[in-house]
Amino acid sequence: LNYVINYQNTGTFYATDVVLRDTLHANVDQTSLDVMGSSHPMSHWSLNQHGILSFEFMGINLPDSNMNEPASHGWVMYSVKPKAGLLDGAKIYNEASIYFDFNSPIITNTTDNEIEIPVMGTSNFKSGTTVKVYPNPMDQTAVVEFENERGESFTLSISDLSGRVLFTESDIRTGKVQIQRGGLAQGLYLWKLNSISGKEFSGKLQVK
Repeated sequence: LNYVINYQNTGTFYATDVVLRDTLHANVDQTSLDVMGSSHPMSHWSLNQHGILSFEFMGINLPDSNMNEPASHGWVMYSVKPKAGLLDGAKIYNEASIYFDFNSPIITNTTDNEIEIPVMGTSNFKSGTTVKVYPNPMDQTAVVEFENERGESFTLSISDLSGRVLFTESDIRTGKVQIQRGGLAQGLYLWKLNSISGKEFSGKLQVK
């Protein structure tokens, strides 16, 4: 599970400190936590015994959106694995609280992931489909390959860590699609594959 927490200072002055708090769901394996990056240098992050994950940006001096809209945004990205042995239909929810200085927290939207265990016995999210992305890291091209025996229509999107969509291809039915680097700069991106029936897959793509 890859999570990106986006925040923005929509106040009327600089935010001296920004703190994000995220209580990990009981169905995830806290030992698998991987903090993957952030938009600004992080002064400290921690995970306590109660599963509360904290990201601290002390002295970030984040400008407000009226003063400098592009610079008023920030983000943190992390990944965590579901616990082994979860039953079919198990849910994993997540939301975060964002604190700007001494103001009341801003609560993000709540994400909802559901475990589905297909007949073959392999656990996946939303479907038993296997998705391969190679080569990863990519140079000029990469291939997304997946099972599509029913010929469903899929949509592939590539976005940066702030959630901005940079590439989209729709009505994919062959089970294979090629990604062209185009204007993608070196760095980490997120890919997402959706079908019209509600199947959803996602992962990371490194561009070298």
